[in-house]
Amino acid sequence: MALNLEELLLLIDDEDAVFAAIHNYLNIVAAILDEQWREYAPWVNIGVNVADWQGMQGLAFQRHFRMSREVFDALQEAVESHLRETGKMRREQTDFDLCLMMSLWVVMNMDTFKNTALLFGTSPGVVLYHYKYIIEALRVMAPQFITWPSPEERVQIKQKFYDIGGYPGVVGCIDGMHTYITAPLDEAPAYVNRHHSHSVLTQAVVDDQLLIRDLYVGEPGSLCSVG
Repeated sequence: MALNLEELLLLIDDEDAVFAAIHNYLNIVAAILDEQWREYAPWVNIGVNVADWQGMQGLAFQRHFRMSREVFDALQEAVESHLRETGKMRREQTDFDLCLMMSLWVVMNMDTFKNTALLFGTSPGVVLYHYKYIIEALRVMAPQFITWPSPEERVQIKQKFYDIGGYPGVVGCIDGMHTYITAPLDEAPAYVNRHHSHSVLTQAVVDDQLLIRDLYVGEPGSLCSVG
């Protein structure tokens, strides 16, 4: 006789393991159905005027990409330069600003490759292709931009924090959060947090300008209840 979820939880002590198993099972079923669907329904690109994305400015751009257009342009220049210097620039027939926009859209909006492809008039495979090497480039470049303040900077930051809140000797504000992930293939139950979702723990330190000065990511979500 089939058991419902409540009866199953009564039989198994590790509730997190149950939710992880169910989540993995549903992912497998979804993958099978998606594969079957693709056999009968090939991907069709939707016509999109990408010039609208490339020309977007101001608050509209910031709302979608979580950064100003000026910051995006600086990021584009830095990433593009890094890729050329390391010989890892890909598919130059696609404007690089669009490659970066698609990759950032996935991250900043926690969106799927499928939905992102629809928005940018391309296919999920193309989005994934650019996403992988751009995210890897950002990972490699991170230490250039996420740095602990120098002694001189710490003096200035402490003064600014003191002026803001009256607390002496403060050089940063620290907090943590869950960064949600797809269930990993290995030891998935370890990543199930108290919200019954898979995550890794993220800890960040920011200065008075909200610039990230230290970032640590990676411990399994079950280790701590934060956020």
